Amino acid sequence: MRLPTALVIPDAKVDNYLLIRKAKNDKSQFLAKAGFTAENPEDLKTALRIQAVSADAVLDRIDDEYGQFYRVAGVWSA
Repeated sequence: MRLPTALVIPDAKVDNYLLIRKAKNDKSQFLAKAGFTAENPEDLKTALRIQAVSADAVLDRIDDEYGQFYRVAGVWSA
């Protein structure tokens, strides 16, 4: 299935989770290798939206308090 083009990526998920360095389960260093940093969060949001709507999504987990979880596989280029 394809995700809707109007999907919502919460600012807090990007600004306060993905791009913030953490002692455990850090994602910011991986994303920084592709040029995504706290200084340019809109670039990451744009890349996530493009990736999310350009390939088929597979339901990864059923609903919980955060909603439904989908997995989209793709390749990013910096």
